[in-house]
Amino acid sequence: MLNKLQNIESLNLWHCPAVEVLYEVDAISEEELEIPLRNLSLGHLPNLKYLWNKDPQGKIKFQNLSMIKVTKCESLKHVFPFSVAKDLLQLQVLEISDCGVEEIIAKDQGEVEEDLGLVFSRLFTLKFLNLQELRCFCSGNHNFRFPLLNKLYVVECPAMETFSHGILRASILRRICLNENGDQSYLESDLNTTIRNLFNRGM
Repeated sequence: MLNKLQNIESLNLWHCPAVEVLYEVDAISEEELEIPLRNLSLGHLPNLKYLWNKDPQGKIKFQNLSMIKVTKCESLKHVFPFSVAKDLLQLQVLEISDCGVEEIIAKDQGEVEEDLGLVFSRLFTLKFLNLQELRCFCSGNHNFRFPLLNKLYVVECPAMETFSHGILRASILRRICLNENGDQSYLESDLNTTIRNLFNRGM
């Protein structure tokens, strides 16, 4: 199975109700494993609880991932462990919809310094659609920079009170789309202020 994982570039997993974990970290004995996966699409997995059952702490790397789409995964509470997120150097598109996700990046529980910054240097599209439990992008006190982000959709995310708790920079972002068509948008002085105002308005 590891040989297959080391060669696969696209993974589409849909309508598999028995799946609870995508990657069992404990089952991988290699010191470091680089997965060449580029596209990950998951849908209608009602019992999926984790993509990684625990933070691999650099044991598994997904540095080629460019597109991630997850939908209809009601039991999923977060998308990435911190160590996986910091290595997503090629990520361009992230879409999460109709899931039970509470935060996108799990708050780090390891030895990583709390103020460590993450740069998503190629990410240009973020879509959060109908995430009733989503509270924030990350609850840890990390700094984030999105130099190419120009499309951000926050649609039907009533529990999202802030985007992140650290310093946040998205220098070319000019609007947040409030519906899937993208024809209703809103942006104030910065992203966190916009999200907080949307939360206070009950939008």
